[in-house]
Amino acid sequence: MHRGLIISIIQMIFSLVFYFVAIPVFNGWLMLGYATLYTMLPVICLIIDEDVTKQKAMEYSELYKPLLKGRELTEKTFLFWFWRSIYQGISHVQLSRLDYHCFYLPLFQAFLP
Repeated sequence: MHRGLIISIIQMIFSLVFYFVAIPVFNGWLMLGYATLYTMLPVICLIIDEDVTKQKAMEYSELYKPLLKGRELTEKTFLFWFWRSIYQGISHVQLSRLDYHCFYLPLFQAFLP
């Protein structure tokens, strides 16, 4: 969810900056590869997953304390992920624009008459 939201934020900012143009930031092959990889990995992880023995669970009990309290996904955690993905999407776009204006634009302008 977090990575998908970052891509959505990047696309939204791209459309806003360039006057609501309907051009995708990432082409279809990149999106297909991304969606295939990140939807395939959880299934593979479920297939190769194995249960933890009772002895190991007791040995590393501090890892399971939040799960016992029911804190695996709360509203606070969801909002934290949401705002963090918005921040990361905005920072990716801004750093890309800064990189373009500082490094690539002068390089292209050097070849213009």
